[in-house]
Amino acid sequence: MRLRTKLLILLLLIALVPILVVGLSSRRAALAFGSGLAEEIESELISRARSDLRRRVASYTELLDKEKSLVETLVLAQGREASRLLREPASASTPPSFWTGEDIDEGRRPPGMVVSERMVRRDGPNGSERVALSLAEPVFVPAPGVGVRAVEEAALRLRPLIDLMIELREGRPDLVRHQFVALSSGVYMSYPATGGYPEGFDARETAWYERASQFSGETVWTMPVIDPVTGTAGMVCVRPLRDDNGELLGVAGIELAIDEVLRGIPVDDISNVPLSLLIGIPRGASHFDERLRVFSQTEDREGGGRSWRAAEEPRLLEPFMLEGLERAEDRERARRLVVDIERAAEGRSVSTVREVMFRGETSMAAFEPFASDPSFFFMFITPTEPVVRSAVNMRDQVVRRTETEMTVMLTMTVGIAAVTMLLALLASRTVTRRVNDVASAARKLAAGDLDATTNIRGNDEIAELGAAFNEMMPRLREHLRMSQSLGLAMGVQRGLLPGDSPEIEGFDAHGLSRYCDETGGDYYDFIRSASGAWAVTVGDVSGHGVAAALLMTTARAVLRRSSDATDCPREIVKDINRHLANDVRLGHFMTLFLMMIDPEGEDGSRRLRWVNAGHESAIVYDPRTDSFDELTGGGIPVGIERDWPYESHECACPDPGTVIVIGTDGIWEARDPGGVMFGREAFKELIRRNAGESAERIARTIIGEVTKFCRDAPRTDDITLVVVKRV
Repeated sequence: MRLRTKLLILLLLIALVPILVVGLSSRRAALAFGSGLAEEIESELISRARSDLRRRVASYTELLDKEKSLVETLVLAQGREASRLLREPASASTPPSFWTGEDIDEGRRPPGMVVSERMVRRDGPNGSERVALSLAEPVFVPAPGVGVRAVEEAALRLRPLIDLMIELREGRPDLVRHQFVALSSGVYMSYPATGGYPEGFDARETAWYERASQFSGETVWTMPVIDPVTGTAGMVCVRPLRDDNGELLGVAGIELAIDEVLRGIPVDDISNVPLSLLIGIPRGASHFDERLRVFSQTEDREGGGRSWRAAEEPRLLEPFMLEGLERAEDRERARRLVVDIERAAEGRSVSTVREVMFRGETSMAAFEPFASDPSFFFMFITPTEPVVRSAVNMRDQVVRRTETEMTVMLTMTVGIAAVTMLLALLASRTVTRRVNDVASAARKLAAGDLDATTNIRGNDEIAELGAAFNEMMPRLREHLRMSQSLGLAMGVQRGLLPGDSPEIEGFDAHGLSRYCDETGGDYYDFIRSASGAWAVTVGDVSGHGVAAALLMTTARAVLRRSSDATDCPREIVKDINRHLANDVRLGHFMTLFLMMIDPEGEDGSRRLRWVNAGHESAIVYDPRTDSFDELTGGGIPVGIERDWPYESHECACPDPGTVIVIGTDGIWEARDPGGVMFGREAFKELIRRNAGESAERIARTIIGEVTKFCRDAPRTDDITLVVVKRV
């Protein structure tokens, strides 16, 4: 008997006997496998549904945080203009014409009065009714006891603010309900002009006025508030207005209707989520049972689709979740969910997805706090049954198919095994040859031949493997080319940074920068102007990588060109801002700190002048008094608003030994493997301990300590600092 025949018989026996044995004994095992597979699929589907629900609720909090960031920018612009008008002398001596809430209520209407499509007064004389308002004029509402003279004074000073209010509202009319300025004198100015303010209304007694008065210059939020005109729930973003001595002049802000804000967020992505809630903790609530409330939820619209509806009176979350629950176990799970949300509001780490019983159905509830205000959350609740149903159907299908296939398999085992073995024998040589072709090409690639290819034809997996190998080669060559290009870009960009410390008369200066990618967005420079003044600058572009590097390079070119033309830091920063605002797409910007060291004057004195465009303040340490100070200054990052009026500041040159450090937030926001930040206090302590060293030594010590603190934690931001020491 020939060897090929013997080998074929042996292979048939090896293949046929196990198939027969397994076929006769595997029916029960197959059924058990089907059930087990269904359970695994069920578990996997539930896990995916939990992850998907968590992702969706997180994306919604990000969307609303972006809307809040836009409003904060509008409030900042409105507050700055209001502060300027209140601090400067009035532009006119005679009060302009103005309208009060009483005028409108008595039928005296300002020009441009129309009925609002969105603003509805709840519990009006005729029930719910649309509010009449004027988009051309503001309204002045004095508090009880405030006389006409105070209103005239307010109108005289604040009337020029209306043009800015109109401009800000035109950007997002769907988002803004009221823009207002509430003065400490008791006069309240609101745009657009409306009537219907309750008797005895005093803006100074509102929660948002009280909250804003507790801050020096921050923009803060208050949720929820009840609008005095419409009686509906809203959210208010406010900013205190203070004079040069820090005395409170008033509060500027914008009020948004909660349902209008949420209506602007698309709900298509949660169309299959039965219930979506906006929940939060009202300001001032301290007791557990009074804290978490439901402010808004989705509901079905007539004609299809879904929309958000704000609650007239926010309900407590715990009774809302306990509705219809009779079993103690279900009630306890609902309470644990409420406790988890309370803990998340306190900044504690909790599971953001829980299984609960809701309205008679086993459900999944996912919640996520807002990054800008962790006391407010989105929560999605969806039943588990639709997710599990597909797994149950699959299990039944597996059982039925297993029974059928087992019957067929027992009758066809011998024939299938014989045919399979024969085909395997005939095809083995072809398969082996094609596999060897792929292996040969792989060996050429390992030897460095990037032009190696395979020549395998067909429609099977081996042909797909050969085609994938051939497709991989051009991509690999392109990847190597890109890597070389990035390396060149990294060299070019780092070559743009100063190579040596500058020789500034009376100062020792040094700068360092460490990028977290091949290219970065941090920047520092020392530039000497034609007048002999030295410009010391540090910048931080939003993001990092190639895009940030290109923006940094553009800013550097404009800075150096402007420094040749002038030594005024304010004009230099304005020039950079104009170029970047014209050329850079929305969403990219650069914070910048520019300090000018003037040469020694005829009387032997020297001055420091600086402009801060949205950057962290420079830290000044005087070792003689062991005290820290900061070179502060307001201003938004360059590249956002083309005509922003940046302000220049100046002071006398510090005493010998004083250390000035300008850094980027990549230093104090660096984190160790446990997520703990390095912090500004640790940063200041390093400056104090090393103040006696040279500027270069101070800089290298700080960079070294931050690197040692981070250990093997991934770096997510560039690190840059400049040290200037008076000698």
